[in-house]
Amino acid sequence: MNSQHTTEFNIRPQFKHKFRSAEARPLIEKVVNDALAARDHSDLAKTIADKCKEALKDLKKDARYKFMVQVTVGQNNGQGFRSASRHFWDEDTDDVVHFSAVTDQKFVLVVAYAIYMY
Repeated sequence: MNSQHTTEFNIRPQFKHKFRSAEARPLIEKVVNDALAARDHSDLAKTIADKCKEALKDLKKDARYKFMVQVTVGQNNGQGFRSASRHFWDEDTDDVVHFSAVTDQKFVLVVAYAIYMY
């Protein structure tokens, strides 16, 4: 008996399992707004980063997606703030989400990366 074994290796997620920043942005916005509304602001950046990462995982996208969340929290004294980044990645599968919020006392910048691991 001659049996053939074929191995299939997908280097792209199925269309319905691709990460979309438009789906993730409202989740990140809710996490940030809830965290800013809470009275306890100790370890605010870590709390926001952890909750954003969990919210991104809850989207149930392809299991090969890895998420990195960077959160910057600062005191709002009317100063300017600039942030930039450059990436070398696959534009078809990888994506980034930006969200910023400003209150009278603080500013928060969240940058979340979704990287598809081949």
